[in-house]
Amino acid sequence: MDKKTVEKAMKKVEAVAHLAALTVRQEVTKNKLKALEINVLGTKNILDVFSKSKSAKKFLFSSSGKVYGDVRSLPFIEEHPTLPLGIDGNLYGKSKLIAEKLIDFYANQEKSFIIFRIFNVFGPSQKDNIIVQT
Repeated sequence: MDKKTVEKAMKKVEAVAHLAALTVRQEVTKNKLKALEINVLGTKNILDVFSKSKSAKKFLFSSSGKVYGDVRSLPFIEEHPTLPLGIDGNLYGKSKLIAEKLIDFYANQEKSFIIFRIFNVFGPSQKDNIIVQT
């Protein structure tokens, strides 16, 4: 997302929920530069505008459980090491982890930064390549 669009959208907001990302593994793998542009540079553009905003005080970022890579121990805890691996190098997980590091770089005492790591999301529009047991 370019900065001018972000600046227009973020005028006089109190909180930002950053949910935008290129998420489909095959598309991320095929289009590494597009994934970098959307998932990392897009996040940087949003953080640039957010950090200069006088009204915006809360930043929420939807990351991914993919930042953990392979689970090494159970029960699974948030402090589990982040090491996105996989056959394709888990570029999606890597891009989300880089975005998290950007947020850490921008973090300060005057504003609130929250990162939530989403695992499987399911609902009416979910693709059928995800298995969810209830």
